[in-house]
Amino acid sequence: MPEEYFQGESVASNLLSRILFYHSLARSLERGSASLSNSRPPLPRELILSIFRLAELVIPSSSVSCSEQSDVRSNGNLAEKIWFATPPLRCVDLTKLAFVKLETVSRHQGWVSDPACGCWSWFELGILRGRASADADRTLFSRLKTREDGSRLSWKSHCNNLHGRGSYDLVEGQTFGTTHELWDCMQEGDAIVVIGAAQYPGWACYGKEAVLRFGKYFEPTLY
Repeated sequence: MPEEYFQGESVASNLLSRILFYHSLARSLERGSASLSNSRPPLPRELILSIFRLAELVIPSSSVSCSEQSDVRSNGNLAEKIWFATPPLRCVDLTKLAFVKLETVSRHQGWVSDPACGCWSWFELGILRGRASADADRTLFSRLKTREDGSRLSWKSHCNNLHGRGSYDLVEGQTFGTTHELWDCMQEGDAIVVIGAAQYPGWACYGKEAVLRFGKYFEPTLY
């Protein structure tokens, strides 16, 4: 799903208007038309839902937020920490979700000696088997799902802004739509985790707060 889909969507009335339009469209398709100039048969519910999915008619769903700060510092090697996780997702959730997107209020160490070398302070999404707990990071990391070759199923969401200040910024990650590998690997009972990471001497990844935003396919109520 394109990231720009929800830009300017903060006003609730805009979302309500869009939902009402989707419902009207679904009702029109369900009832058909007997007009002599534009006759068309009514469509079954299953076909209407398929049309809406192909058209990517998506609305905001639930979100999972975290206000507990995260602190990851590298001594040269890769340093990682699981920041927070969603509750285990149900099968019905997985069939309806259209995307997930991470937004963080975060920063790196506040200085970069050579910006041309890139940013080595970032966040990833991973898949955890079962519910997250107060276990030590090592235990939680051992429960992250892996591929057949042993590589971890995790994907970079975004890097922290590369600048010379020590202030926190709101940073939006990439949108993980239904064609992303993440969804192919999710099973009922799995949770999505947010991982903070930093690498190379002096690099750090600080998270102040964050939210995982989900979108779901619009499903009309037909009568």
